[in-house]
Amino acid sequence: MVINLQPLFEKQRQLDKYIVKTKGLEGQDLLPNKILALQVELGELANEWRGFKHWSDNKNPVYTAQIDCPVCHGKGFKEAATFAYGCNRCGGTGYLVKHPLLEEYVDCLHFILSIGLELGVPEEYVVEFEGPFDPDEGDPVHQFMKLFSLATVEHPYSHAGDWFPLAEQFIALGEMLGLTWEEIEAAYHAKWEENIRRQQTGY
Repeated sequence: MVINLQPLFEKQRQLDKYIVKTKGLEGQDLLPNKILALQVELGELANEWRGFKHWSDNKNPVYTAQIDCPVCHGKGFKEAATFAYGCNRCGGTGYLVKHPLLEEYVDCLHFILSIGLELGVPEEYVVEFEGPFDPDEGDPVHQFMKLFSLATVEHPYSHAGDWFPLAEQFIALGEMLGLTWEEIEAAYHAKWEENIRRQQTGY
């Protein structure tokens, strides 16, 4: 399977530059922060997957969840001074359908791309790996452990070549978790827009 990350690299570069500028982070070494953030997000992704929880009767991944819309608070409309109008965030339904597993995976992807930019990975980089994987044949537990071993400051992240195994193993994990690249890419763009909104509103 071949995946062209160029469009996502470009979006991530825009977001990273925006954050550095608005937070006054010019000239700072942000690589350790990004690696720690990736470790945190990998843990959150594993928590949504749940497959490692041998002590629990519920070891099924959390694929979808329905939540009240945070804009209209589940009412389906927003109130103005003299009238009410439909909520454009939820389309007037009052709720949103979330995909926690996919969303946590995309949060990890943001930091993997950001680490790649920090190391100077060419934006036209194309990932090639053998797949697709059968989720029943792959072992996500060992894949998570492999990623944690790659996502560490002890790993010799000194040039772009050090980043490639991390990206390839992460994409392989997505396949093992049953996520398609099409939905991953769409979710990345949606989360990118949310991250921009967060920065603009003082997140």
